[in-house]
Amino acid sequence: MPMKDQLHEYKAKHLKLFSKTNITHSEVISDDATDDSDATVDNDATDDSSDRSLSTPTSTTSTSPPYHEQMEGYRHRHSVIRNKRDVVVVGDSMIKHIDGRHLSRSKNVRCVSFPGAKVRDIFTSSPCEFLKPGGELIIHAGTNNISEGAGEVCHQITDLGKSVAAEGFNVSVSTIIHRRWESEADKKRVDEINYLMELAASENRWGLNINNDISEQHLGRDGVHLNRAGQRILAGNLKRLINSADQPTTRPWLDSTVVRSSYRQ
Repeated sequence: MPMKDQLHEYKAKHLKLFSKTNITHSEVISDDATDDSDATVDNDATDDSSDRSLSTPTSTTSTSPPYHEQMEGYRHRHSVIRNKRDVVVVGDSMIKHIDGRHLSRSKNVRCVSFPGAKVRDIFTSSPCEFLKPGGELIIHAGTNNISEGAGEVCHQITDLGKSVAAEGFNVSVSTIIHRRWESEADKKRVDEINYLMELAASENRWGLNINNDISEQHLGRDGVHLNRAGQRILAGNLKRLINSADQPTTRPWLDSTVVRSSYRQ
């Protein structure tokens, strides 16, 4: 047989075999799909593969933040804790130049000044955020509220003190310092405020810082703010108040009638 005819015969046999194989394969798929027993076997096989895929360990994305974010969060929390103070002195510009670090060796003290602030301004400033649990807040305010009257000023300071005490902190109040050119009416009003503050401190068992030893000669040229000598005296008064809490005895001025009489006319 010529080579050409042999080639044609080979191609014909190959095409016939390929066609028969395709038909047989399609018949097998069709039979499996219609045969219940075969279908069950196939389903089991599928389930097995699914089970194997489920049981195969897969890499999961970690929900924990990256290391640098964890460290940043740690530093922030540590900074917040470290910045908490045992004692915070909060008030107007009279305490602006007082360094809390020099007020006690055994306690961390911070002075927070709000120049020109009234009592309600301090009330809304959340001063307790700087305090450690069980810390003490010393309030030196009221100078900018004198025109509102003695009763109203003392009422605002008392409300502030009670709100601080309700959060579990200790409270002390510091008396208002006279100005150089204040009128007789304002001078009398300041005396009344200081006297009412003494009564409130005694009633609520608060600490009391009395600034009677600061006079006109301790004021600056503006007659309102303290000069260097006045700042040293105020700092010394606050220092005695802060460190008196270390003593086991009750603060003496809480039950004193002698100091209280100093404001009476």
